Amino acid sequence: MTSPIFIDLLKEAGCTIDTDSSSVLFQVEPVLFRRHLGRKLRSQLNAPTVIEDFMESMQTVLEDVDMFRKCLLPSSLSNVPVSSRSSSDSLLKTLLTVDIVQPKTIVYLLERLPEFYNELENDLSSSCTPRLILHQLRWLEYIVEPEILTEKLIEIIEITPSVLQHELITSLPDIVNDSEHKSIVIYLKELMLSNSSLTVPILDTLSNLTLHSENLEDVRDIVLDRLESAEVDDLAILVKFLLQVVTAQTVDKVISGIRKKLDFRTLGKVQQIQLLHSTMGSSQKTHPSDTIKNSPEALILESIKLGLQFHKFVCDGWIKTLQWLEEPQEHKVLDVLVLFILSSMNSIKKKAESIFRKKIVSGCITEALLEETLLCHTDGLASYWNNIISLTEYTLRSHQKDSTIPQCASALYISTFKSCDAYYRQETVGLLVAHIGSNEAVEMNVALNVLLKLVTSDAKMCLLSQ
Repeated sequence: MTSPIFIDLLKEAGCTIDTDSSSVLFQVEPVLFRRHLGRKLRSQLNAPTVIEDFMESMQTVLEDVDMFRKCLLPSSLSNVPVSSRSSSDSLLKTLLTVDIVQPKTIVYLLERLPEFYNELENDLSSSCTPRLILHQLRWLEYIVEPEILTEKLIEIIEITPSVLQHELITSLPDIVNDSEHKSIVIYLKELMLSNSSLTVPILDTLSNLTLHSENLEDVRDIVLDRLESAEVDDLAILVKFLLQVVTAQTVDKVISGIRKKLDFRTLGKVQQIQLLHSTMGSSQKTHPSDTIKNSPEALILESIKLGLQFHKFVCDGWIKTLQWLEEPQEHKVLDVLVLFILSSMNSIKKKAESIFRKKIVSGCITEALLEETLLCHTDGLASYWNNIISLTEYTLRSHQKDSTIPQCASALYISTFKSCDAYYRQETVGLLVAHIGSNEAVEMNVALNVLLKLVTSDAKMCLLSQ
């Protein structure tokens, strides 16, 4: 029986696919193999026909799924002992370095992707077939026909189920040529408008592509609009993207958009409802600290903090925005949360404390706003209790006989005690005791009144804090 031309040419070039072996074996170094194979294919009198026959034969041989997977997995060199063999690129990855067959091999691999989409739903490992296929296409040294690759990727994304779309989209930065970034960005922008469920993987990908200014502005506006309708779990990714791609020229617009469209008041209510449902419907207990750390609010605040730290002009812009707010009704829960974040950053801590105090003295930050922020957004503040307690202590000690500061400091201490965990409740009580021993009448009165209210309303929590 005549063996397929695919097998014959591979063997002549220095590679065998042994059905009894666990991997493809190279008799020569892969770099020599690809050189030999390229020469053999080009040297044929009817080279175009031979290449067509080679590709058709490859498709026939690889129809067998086990054989296909073998060619996707790392290969071995046969001229070294089995115990000493180190893995090399797969056969298909090596074929992609042979320019004369690369374009057709790329098309073949992408067209086989939809065949295995079910594996993605049940297998999270890197060894599932779709991920192995995409791995072949990643980080190619040279792409013969980058436009054809881009067109084929877009074609496959359009016809595949969402689970495979997600995988394909997030792989694009590692696959497409730099010259194709603009085309991919334009396509992803249109896809995000038509399919909001793919917003997160698209933004993740756009963060790793070269964005031209006109496309960047369009994407930014789309994401800002999406803040009002996005899923709660997606908001952190949207905010992170906005603050990652922002420029010094657009920072004011982005901060204004986030403040306007990111409604923490509604978010807090939605999160409480979701937490209640997940608790009632779950048969397994999740560690509370894990749940809080990964809560949507906590992740959003972490995205904001990263943005403030990553770009100095974002930090400066947000401080300027806060300073511009002059009326109590202009101030939101988010503004208080950002001040808490700023007070946790050593480089800007004193300035944040000063702004916070001035906002209280001017009546812009009220007791009611502080209570709402602390009592209704506990999960988001889990990483900031130490800074909040420190900020409260600073605020009370700098009262300078201003009547509004003691009232707000009292609200801060009481709300913090009710919201934080046992460790920080102990810290709060310790600070209150320190205020009593300060010999400052205002501090002593506030501390005693706070302790009295806590003992009256939260006697059990007070006992636990001892």
